[in-house]
Amino acid sequence: LDGSTYTALRTEAAASSITKDVFTGDGSSTQFTMTVTPTNAKNIIVYVDGVMQEPDTNYTINGSVLSFTGGDSVIEAPHEGARVVVMHGFAD
Repeated sequence: LDGSTYTALRTEAAASSITKDVFTGDGSSTQFTMTVTPTNAKNIIVYVDGVMQEPDTNYTINGSVLSFTGGDSVIEAPHEGARVVVMHGFAD
């Protein structure tokens, strides 16, 4: 591929706007309140310092609250100064 071919992600005329929330980790907070209430954790994309996180493995949601979790019941807070970016609007 030479980068000159593009494919539309969505072809509906009334596509949703993609928005984002940005938070800063403090090393102890594991919950962040988003500006939206997604219907499913798989309907958002979460990055911590540019590393994509896996829904249900690294994070869960309850209403508009994003909670970081880890495998084997280990809860891991984003480190101090970590940039947490949550993108939403991909699905209702």
